[in-house]
Amino acid sequence: LADAIQHAPSMESIDLGFTDIPEAGIVALAEAIHHAPLVKSVDIKCTEVTEGGFAALAAAVKHAPCIQNIDLSCTKISETGLVKMAEAVRTSKAMQSLGLSKNVISKDSVGVLAEVMQC
Repeated sequence: LADAIQHAPSMESIDLGFTDIPEAGIVALAEAIHHAPLVKSVDIKCTEVTEGGFAALAAAVKHAPCIQNIDLSCTKISETGLVKMAEAVRTSKAMQSLGLSKNVISKDSVGVLAEVMQC
């Protein structure tokens, strides 16, 4: 799949929500996003993403010029993953939406998120 994404230059949207992707698959997806310059939307809601997966996705968002939306709803994102994604979103020039619904986010994590997202 990651190979196909890299070789589909006109691909704008990737929806892998509700799938059982292992960490290696998420990391490969993130790497593929680096080579798919027109991808605007990534949806991986309701998948189990590990710390390594969040780190790889955050790096991809930082370097993907067109990503506008990423849906991480129901992914059990940790505070570390949340901070990495928030920092990536903050540095992105195109990002418009970060979906985090149905995640358990502590009051401390919300504070960290707000702090990181401030311009």
